Amino acid sequence: MIIGLTGSYAAGKDTLGEYLVSKGFAHHSLSDLIRVELKSRGLQETRESLIKVGTEVRQKYGSGEWARRAIEAINGNHERNSVVTSIRNPEEVVELKKHGEFHLWFVDAPDQLRYERMQARRRPGDPETFEDFLAKEKIENSADPAAQQLQKVAEMADVEIINDKDFESLYRTVDELLLEQSHGLNKEAE
Repeated sequence: MIIGLTGSYAAGKDTLGEYLVSKGFAHHSLSDLIRVELKSRGLQETRESLIKVGTEVRQKYGSGEWARRAIEAINGNHERNSVVTSIRNPEEVVELKKHGEFHLWFVDAPDQLRYERMQARRRPGDPETFEDFLAKEKIENSADPAAQQLQKVAEMADVEIINDKDFESLYRTVDELLLEQSHGLNKEAE
């Protein structure tokens, strides 16, 4: 099974991904694949450079390229259960669905809460003001088919998780979803 995670900026995708790893899932981040590309080009890692190089590779090789690279890693490692994070283009979803059992989860939280989380984690290049935070988020919703189209990806999600409480609430929600999806698998196998 592959669980794909997408969601708004600082909504809790990494936290959710880490929890799935603790449950035995292998983790593949499309953003980490872009970071490898940045490093190979000798470029500094900023949010802007991640977006720019991510789009360049999609333009050159197709909009599903980052997902194809993740699938290669999953297949190469013969992984049974994987979580793929940082899905930001609809064609990435299409590619991941070709792999087999795939579930896309969209993670969100209220804007102000996400901004506060972002401020607390203090990643390089994070916006400094709430207005800048909202403006940078708009960049993730391009009309360019090779760019980030987060809203279109969100519309493709099987599940929406509102992460506006504590970790325990988030983990309970994930456990319930995993149980539902494993029951679905057992019914299909019968």
